[in-house]
Amino acid sequence: MSQRELGLVTSKDIAKLAGVSQSTVSRVLNGSTLVTPETRERVLSFMGSYSPNANARAMRTNRTQTIGVVVSEITNPFYPELLEAIYRACDARGLTVTLWNEHDPAAPAAVSGVRRGLVDGICFVSATSDASAVHQLAEQGFPTVLINRGMAEVACDQVTSDNYGAGRLAAEYLVNNGVTRIGMVSGLDTALAVVERRHGFLDVLHEHGINVRADWTVSGPLSFETGYSAANIIASGHERPEAIFCGNDLLGFGVASSLQHMRVGIPSDMWVMGVDDLPMASWEAFNLTSIRQSVNDMATIGLEMLTERIDGLETEPRKIHLPTHLVIRNSTAHRPLQP
Repeated sequence: MSQRELGLVTSKDIAKLAGVSQSTVSRVLNGSTLVTPETRERVLSFMGSYSPNANARAMRTNRTQTIGVVVSEITNPFYPELLEAIYRACDARGLTVTLWNEHDPAAPAAVSGVRRGLVDGICFVSATSDASAVHQLAEQGFPTVLINRGMAEVACDQVTSDNYGAGRLAAEYLVNNGVTRIGMVSGLDTALAVVERRHGFLDVLHEHGINVRADWTVSGPLSFETGYSAANIIASGHERPEAIFCGNDLLGFGVASSLQHMRVGIPSDMWVMGVDDLPMASWEAFNLTSIRQSVNDMATIGLEMLTERIDGLETEPRKIHLPTHLVIRNSTAHRPLQP
C-alpha cells in the first residue's frame, strides 16, 4: 500500500502544494541555509502529515536508524524486562529495533541482517562463550555491544552488572547473619555472568572458612525446572543446609516451589536467595530475597555506547560493571545485614 493510499503526504505532494521543486523541499527537510525564510515557511505549512520514506532516507544517509537485538532465552522473564528497557532507550533516540531470537551461537539470521545492511549496529543480550557471531562481528569492526552478558575474550563494548560483586553480596549477607550450612544452585559455565556470581559467592565463603558440600551443589540451565529438581536433591538427604543460594531468580522460584511441596518451611527451615530481582520475586507466593540488577541503566548505557560506535567513535573497547543491590524479603526472614 502506498503512502498516498494510507492518506500520508509525500515530499512530491508538498512541492506541488507549495509551488516549489522537490529538491527545495529536501533542502528544507535537511535544514539547508540555501532556502529563503519565506519559502521555508511556505513549505513547512504543508508538512502536517508528511511521512519520509525510510528506504530513501537510508540511501541518503547510509543509515537505517535501526538497531539489531539478539536474544536466545526469551522465555526467561528477565529478558522481556531488559528488552523493554532497550526498546525505551532506542525510542528515546528515534531508533527502531529488529529482534532476533536465536538459539544458534552463530546467530545466522542476525549475521545475515548485518550483511544485508538492515541495521546500523547490533547488541547481544544473552551471549554465551560459544557465540561465534559476536566474535565475527567484533573482529570485522561492526558496531557491537554486549548488554547483560560479558565475554572476556571479545574486543567490543560491554555493559553488565557486577556479577562477581553480586555473588559476594549474597554470601556476605548469609555469613553476617550466622548462616554457615549453605547449598548452591548455579547455571552452566557457558555464561560468564554465571561463573562470576559463583566465584564471588564461594570466595566469601572460603574467606570465612566455609565450604559448600558437593551434595548441596547443583548446576544446570537457568530455569525453574533446574531449581525445582535441585531442591529435591539438596533437601532430600539426612542433613539439610540452612540456606540455598540460587544463581538467578528463576532457579530460586523453582527451589522455593519444590521446598514448599516438600513441606520445608521458608524461611523457618531453610532460606532461599536469588539474583535479578524480577517483578515476580515480590509476589506473595515467593517473597524472594534477591540481588537487584540495574536493568534500565544497562540498557541506556549500552545503547549510548552503541550509538557512539555507529557515529564513528574509535577507542579501545569499554567494559562497564554496574553495582547491584540486596533486596531482603520473607524468604530470608528479614534479618538485617550486619556492618
